[in-house]
Amino acid sequence: MSLFEKFEDPAFEEGKIDLKKTGETKALFINQEDVVNERYTKEWQKINFDTTLLEVCKKYPEFSEKIVRSLETPQLGEHHNEGPTMKSHLSLILMTLEEIKDGKFPESIQDANLKEIIQNITVKRDEDNPKKNIINPELIDYTFFHDIAKPDCLTLKIEEEKGGIEITNDQWTEIEKKGRPYRYNDKLITSISYFHSSEGSSGRHGNKAAEMLKDKGVAPEIIIAISKHETAYQFSKINAATYEEHFTKSGFSENQQKFILVTSYIDTMATLGSDGKPNLSNFNNLIKSRDNFLLIKQYTDKGIIFRDNELTALKKQNKVLTTEDVEKIIPLGEKR
Repeated sequence: MSLFEKFEDPAFEEGKIDLKKTGETKALFINQEDVVNERYTKEWQKINFDTTLLEVCKKYPEFSEKIVRSLETPQLGEHHNEGPTMKSHLSLILMTLEEIKDGKFPESIQDANLKEIIQNITVKRDEDNPKKNIINPELIDYTFFHDIAKPDCLTLKIEEEKGGIEITNDQWTEIEKKGRPYRYNDKLITSISYFHSSEGSSGRHGNKAAEMLKDKGVAPEIIIAISKHETAYQFSKINAATYEEHFTKSGFSENQQKFILVTSYIDTMATLGSDGKPNLSNFNNLIKSRDNFLLIKQYTDKGIIFRDNELTALKKQNKVLTTEDVEKIIPLGEKR
């Protein structure tokens, strides 16, 4: 039995995955207009996931075991309510990418320029069929790589205890065997996170994944985005200085910055709260912070020199800036 045929996940219909069969079925599906119109049904979602998984594992055989292992990463707590395992999270990311390709966005995304940025990064022409649009292959690779190190960073939150308990994936397997509700030393596990603080910054699952993939034939944009894929959570409010710190002082190109924005968007859209909905507030603050940064940059690119303290204060303002906000702090000698 192959590696893939062994994989099962209760978040989807019971039964072993036959990737060869589902690949053939998908080929039939995409030629049937009535099924294309129902692509977001559970069956389409399952088939799309299985065949895409196979394609990525064939492309990166060195990481196939780790990719498949990561799908079984447990999800428990307030932040990931897509399903009991990470497979459900990744499946929703693929679904979000399909929606972007079809020009579908939630009501909270109204900015036409932002939609254009997201679509331009996400949708590419098929090299073998220039008349056909496809999802950017680098975003597909990102989907299966960005959380690949989560099994190595499991931390349990235990009822009535402060802090977290770092465990290995093998320890989790033993806990899982005993069934729900999950317990550790006879105490209820209330949530699971993915950061081993004892390892410092390298214990963050994004940093660990980025290090794992370095010099392994993975595109630099993907590795950069993985190391920064939780950056949106830094934006509880609008702050152009925070955007500058994470996106421009790091030396990222404009295209790399946009790629990170898109990965932040698809990850956020596939992270469901206890109400079963994604929370885009931090992502929207990230975009507004970028807009503020770019507005200020229009002036600094012209050579205008601001007083340091006033410029710093302007960048940190928790609101959408206007040209008036910027121009009123231009020193008299700099006005043109």
